[in-house]
Amino acid sequence: MSDTQLNGHQRRLKLPISLPSGENCQKCVADLQNGIRRIKGVDDVSVSNTRTEISVTFDPNLISVSRIESEIRKIGASLDSRIAHRTFGLSEMDCPDCLHTVEKAVASMPGVLWVGANFAAAKIHVEYERDVTRPSKIEEEIERHGIRACTLKPQENRDIATSTRPSRTVTPPWLHNRRLISTVLAAGIALLGALSAHRGYGAISDWLFLLAIVFGGWQIQRSAVFALRDGSIDMNVLMTFAVIGAGVIGQWEDAVGVVILYDIGTLLQSAAMERTRRSIRQLLETTPSKVLVRRGRGDFEIAPENVRLDEVVIVRPGERIALDGDVIAGETEVNQAPITGESLPVHKSSGDRVYAGSINGSGAIEVRVRKIFSQTSLANIVKLVDQAQAQKAPYEELVDRFARRYTPLVVILAIIIAFLVPLCISLRIQWAGQLATSSLWIAWLHRGLSLLLIACPCALVISTPVAVVAAIGQASRMGALIKGGAYLEQLGRIDAIVYDKTGTLTEGRPVVENVVPLDTLPCNEILNIAGAIESRSEHPLAAAFANYQRATDHRSPLKIVHFTELPGQGIRAELDGDPYWLGSIRLAHTLKADLNGAGEVVAVIEAKGKTALILGAGKKAVGVIVISDRPRQNASSAISRFRSLGVRYQTLLTGDNVHSAQAVADMVGLKEMKANLLPEDKLGIIRELQRTYSTVAMVGDGINDAPALSAANVGVVMGGIGSDIAIEAADVVLMGDNLSQLGDLIRLSRRTLNIIRQNVAFSLVTKGVVLAVAVIIPIPLWIAVMSDTGVSLLVTTNALRLIRKMPSPA
Repeated sequence: MSDTQLNGHQRRLKLPISLPSGENCQKCVADLQNGIRRIKGVDDVSVSNTRTEISVTFDPNLISVSRIESEIRKIGASLDSRIAHRTFGLSEMDCPDCLHTVEKAVASMPGVLWVGANFAAAKIHVEYERDVTRPSKIEEEIERHGIRACTLKPQENRDIATSTRPSRTVTPPWLHNRRLISTVLAAGIALLGALSAHRGYGAISDWLFLLAIVFGGWQIQRSAVFALRDGSIDMNVLMTFAVIGAGVIGQWEDAVGVVILYDIGTLLQSAAMERTRRSIRQLLETTPSKVLVRRGRGDFEIAPENVRLDEVVIVRPGERIALDGDVIAGETEVNQAPITGESLPVHKSSGDRVYAGSINGSGAIEVRVRKIFSQTSLANIVKLVDQAQAQKAPYEELVDRFARRYTPLVVILAIIIAFLVPLCISLRIQWAGQLATSSLWIAWLHRGLSLLLIACPCALVISTPVAVVAAIGQASRMGALIKGGAYLEQLGRIDAIVYDKTGTLTEGRPVVENVVPLDTLPCNEILNIAGAIESRSEHPLAAAFANYQRATDHRSPLKIVHFTELPGQGIRAELDGDPYWLGSIRLAHTLKADLNGAGEVVAVIEAKGKTALILGAGKKAVGVIVISDRPRQNASSAISRFRSLGVRYQTLLTGDNVHSAQAVADMVGLKEMKANLLPEDKLGIIRELQRTYSTVAMVGDGINDAPALSAANVGVVMGGIGSDIAIEAADVVLMGDNLSQLGDLIRLSRRTLNIIRQNVAFSLVTKGVVLAVAVIIPIPLWIAVMSDTGVSLLVTTNALRLIRKMPSPA
């Protein structure tokens, strides 16, 4: 197993795998390669000749290793279990530049495959080999740089930053903040030093100032040592050299002022950042700390983490639901707004699914648990948000590249200003027969020290990630999951949208409306066979048969074998040894079956805008089933809104018939539609649109349109709550069924991009002005510090506007 950094931010990962042997082995290899290659962010896939290793080239800012692993297992291959994933919560960080040093140090550890650190989210996500390194070693490496680290687990919903090392005593939170304590002590000692200087005790004041620098800057100095050892120049290094330089030239007041101002600025920035990080914490806190579970003859209150699969939980009126499960008794209205963002309560009764984080209404219900606490839909959302926050947005990559060049150039300029300029002036003075004074050197050294402090790019580097994290957190509270900064940026640039029909523009609740027998087979038997076939399918139309069987309390006893799904056409299967097929008229033509009059019946049904499925036995059609599905109520207004937001082109792509597609398009206000499409046809249309439009979005259900979702610049899935498949397939997931949420996300993306531009511009202008002034005339060191720490605080505060409720569109 190996991990290689390629050009840019691409990586090549080699993973040991085990494929089934036998005559179909080559097909397994092809399926594996094709399945992984279609994932957005994967550029190349190859399997070794021995079929024991797979090599994947991918962009870690678009896809995580865990997503690749999931796809490998889904296709049927087994994966070596040596790879582990761990997210660490971070505290007491100085700046994003310093965190970059930590990221490099962790990435260089043996066995570490990938590291994604995000200052704004206060998290670092690490993927590593279990048998080479351990989480405790990673924690130690992080803490050597002066940053506290703790492992975050999915079940730690009450306190997202709970350390793996348990606390023995309960103490006030401020006692754990080392920077706050050291800043208060340093400020107190510095005040005594200032009083001593005022009363004429110069020697004592210098010693007090030095003591204040030690107390206030010990974390800075410690981190500087580790940064230099790792070959990095970050804020800690620049601060340390500036403070030492100020002490050397006797400017102790400036030196201690730099340290204390920096500490105060960092504390204020941390407080502001905490508001951003709280958004995801609030999502976690939507589950209760205790649940009432039935065990034996009694009911007991226990932590939701301890509830087992298939146990029965009692949810009382007004309580939050802690676990995903099916209602087995009772009836109520459930508010799913904390998860889906939809304010209207949803009626729930026996057989309906409820989800963790939603709020029970006035009725008591009993719920059979279908997912343990760490695997609920809410836990899955939180895990994906964690991964999304670790992935860098294109803007962030651009700013980081600029910062990596800016800092060394300004440091070089500082050295020239501090040493070469006064040296040249001294030589010129000596050439004129005069002596250079020490004040000349002190003045230029002071300029150089100011430039060292200005060289820190923290304000610039933080300008993008803090806005991205705030926006992703805000989206989660709106009932949407955005899987990274790259997709957040793309949302604001959408100028073309293509829609799937069933479950996207329609309600996704198809019903069996009628049955037309073509032979001697009776209607109930036609539905019995069709229901048995569709019971294995994940297509939205399968729900029509499941609902019919539930309504009639009828379950098919037929045994199904050799089930084969033909995308865009239908299904073939054997039931009790007899061959059957079910699908569109296209499938009948593919099988060269006898239509037995089905063609005329289908034409009449499709002319009414409905869907017709043909059931065939052997090579002969035996019945036609009529399916209907109503358009979504808000689809028309959502499509109209997208036009007002500047989306230039919208169309419907469906495998259904022309009449049904046209009927839906007319009802929702779409001017164009394309019908009778196979999955590969949809891919071709999307790629053609990408030649004309800059950003094409595909909106679907995430089940049967995964290739099209992956091909689009932004793949959007609706109704993702409860569907792990849908969540995995999409770049953006709308947890509810409200298409207009996409318009809110487009507006959120554009607000985010505007704030990022404002932050970057303000940081660059401020740095540029202070840099120019510092070269021309000496400026107090505290102004140099505030040009970075102060600006960092301002850009953070500006980004916090994203977590407020967006104003309604004009």
